[in-house]
Amino acid sequence: MLVINIYYTGKSGSARNFAKEMVESGLVDKIRREKGNLGYSYFFLN
Repeated sequence: MLVINIYYTGKSGSARNFAKEMVESGLVDKIRREKGNLGYSYFFLN
């Protein structure tokens, strides 16, 4: 199994806006349905 963690950073909430856009566009659901994909999640550090 391969686990990849990607950390997005940005100013003025741009990283959160990116995640929101990915979810709202439906791209996250498409990625989650890919064969062999076991998970795809966003999390935020405060």
